[in-house]
Amino acid sequence: GYKEHRKVRATNISNKEKIKTNCCQLCDKNIEGLSSLWQHYTNSHFQNYLRESYSNLMDFEEIRCKLCAKQMKQKQGLFVHIGTVHLKVNEVLVKYGLKPLDVKDSKM
Repeated sequence: GYKEHRKVRATNISNKEKIKTNCCQLCDKNIEGLSSLWQHYTNSHFQNYLRESYSNLMDFEEIRCKLCAKQMKQKQGLFVHIGTVHLKVNEVLVKYGLKPLDVKDSKM
């Protein structure tokens, strides 16, 4: 009946919102998983910006984060770490007038 129809409709809406959340705002690529979307922005779109704007947070000789002292094996991992763990991806998105990513479900 009517109640069941409303329940199904509500489920469909939440599924659509979930898909929208995992869509890159810059290239419209659908990314599976919120943590993967954070990494996508860092690797595909913001790596140079992160390097230029947040280099003061990274020790490139030791490949270490200056905020939490975590050491990485490669510089790429350091960019991903700064962008995701320390939420710099959201700062960049907001700077460009885009919607910040959800934090609660990312495994950061």
